[in-house]
Amino acid sequence: MKNTYFLSSAIFLFFTQLTFSQQSEENFAFKNYNSSLFEQQDSALNFLNSSRNSNNNDESFNKIKNSVVAIQQIGNFNVTLLDINSKKASISVNQEGNNNEYNLVKDGRSIMAEISQKGNRNIINDYSYKTNYETNTSMIQNGNDQNIKSIGTNSISKDMKVMQTGTGASVIILNKLN
Repeated sequence: MKNTYFLSSAIFLFFTQLTFSQQSEENFAFKNYNSSLFEQQDSALNFLNSSRNSNNNDESFNKIKNSVVAIQQIGNFNVTLLDINSKKASISVNQEGNNNEYNLVKDGRSIMAEISQKGNRNIINDYSYKTNYETNTSMIQNGNDQNIKSIGTNSISKDMKVMQTGTGASVIILNKLN
């Protein structure tokens, strides 16, 4: 008797979920758009172009066109934060492990960075504001609990390469502007 009551209750709840989960056509978000609008490629492209923000200018388009960002993350809770203002940028980030973090905040003519973090709990912070140099940075961390903090850019650090191996190493690089 209990099994029959349980089974009939389960079936009843299943069908009530189906009836309440359906939306009426009045609430459908795209009811004003007809599917024939997208039958031709030109119509679809015109529709998409009309919905773009008209404040974009040629300079911002060229910045995007000359920028390449490649991020590969293998593991859990890896974070990459990029805030770049440059006419040309090429950023490559490879994070293998858990809880690795890479923060890049740079403002310059040309920014190139190659980052590799293999291990757990590694942190790289690279900050440089309004530099006139074309920077080419390479930072490699192989191990656990490593920390690199680089602040500023000058003629010595513009082509900087840093490699850390082992456990628990920290490096702070302060670059005074000339």
